[in-house]
Amino acid sequence: MTIGIDLDGVLFDSESYYRSYAELFDIKLNRKGSYNESELIIEEKYNWSAEEFQQFISECMKQITREAPLKPYAREVINLLKERGHRLVIVSARGDYGEWEIEATYERLKKEGLTFDDIFLNQSNKAIKCMEEKVDVMIDDSFKNVNLVAQNGIKCLYFRELPSPRASSEKITEVYSWGEAYRKILTFEKSIEKK
Repeated sequence: MTIGIDLDGVLFDSESYYRSYAELFDIKLNRKGSYNESELIIEEKYNWSAEEFQQFISECMKQITREAPLKPYAREVINLLKERGHRLVIVSARGDYGEWEIEATYERLKKEGLTFDDIFLNQSNKAIKCMEEKVDVMIDDSFKNVNLVAQNGIKCLYFRELPSPRASSEKITEVYSWGEAYRKILTFEKSIEKK
């Protein structure tokens, strides 16, 4: 099978870093306004101006991109999937903040000793790339992305973190760890073998 893997919130535990840094950054701005607790997009959650968001990117994003650790057991599961002969491709929106983000991503993957069959960064529409690459299963933490990909008939493993919305498609399976993702992929393998 070809397995698509997102970076932030799936391979790297960057989402929790983004949330923590954003909270501290917003406090540092010393704004008295309220924020939307259920909003997942950081600049909308805090209602930052374009200038404030750019300041956040320059002060925090580069550090997060370089420091956020791998999700627990991500490396081990990726190695197991390779051993089973799966084609592994990165399909990520990462890179839309500039060339520094792409360079930092390649450096990080090299530092972690992770290799993939292909890497597709700056993908604003992951469904299109998944169809082009004939992805069988996409692993992503974005409600929007898994729904778009699933609408095109591709199975998705949704790394769901609260307060993310729940998935409601038969093509989407919620998972909370790499171990659980691996177990589901083994189930998908068995269903293919039966055909």
